[in-house]
Amino acid sequence: MEKINPLDQERLLGRRIGRIEDRPDLFETKLLFSKKEELPREESKNILVCTRDPGSANALIPVVERIKERASFYFLTDGWARNSIEQKFKTEDLSPSESMLLAYEAMPEPDLILTDPSSSERGLENYAAGTFPQSPLVLVEDYYGVANNALRRLKEIKKEPARVCVMDRFAREIVLKENPEFGG
Repeated sequence: MEKINPLDQERLLGRRIGRIEDRPDLFETKLLFSKKEELPREESKNILVCTRDPGSANALIPVVERIKERASFYFLTDGWARNSIEQKFKTEDLSPSESMLLAYEAMPEPDLILTDPSSSERGLENYAAGTFPQSPLVLVEDYYGVANNALRRLKEIKKEPARVCVMDRFAREIVLKENPEFGG
């Protein structure tokens, strides 16, 4: 039996797959944009934030708030995190109408990718890491030790994060025990 390209399948079935994993139990994936007001989009640093779970949004929103004056943000988001992002930031929906797999066409290559390593579904983060291999990746840990699982997966695809942000010295020790290369 011949495989059908997912984009062709959408056209044949007459429906839009709005989720990167094509899982109906997940919220529709969206690409949202929040720009730095003072700078035109072309002159601003562009940061891609991948977030799905409430804990992920709770970890990433304070980081975004802290640096929002220096960058424009693209949020690749779904799940409960999408609600949090839309409530916290003024956003514009840039989601491609054809397929979210084409999200890369609606944004420039990010200067940085921010993500939380604890999501139970890795589709958003894997999509970003695979689509933008030259963009540095920063993991913002929201629970002790979850960065180690993400670091193992990233090493398998040869995508080393630029940084791992942790909550405190105990979380740092847990990461360094398995990943001493992040000691600096």
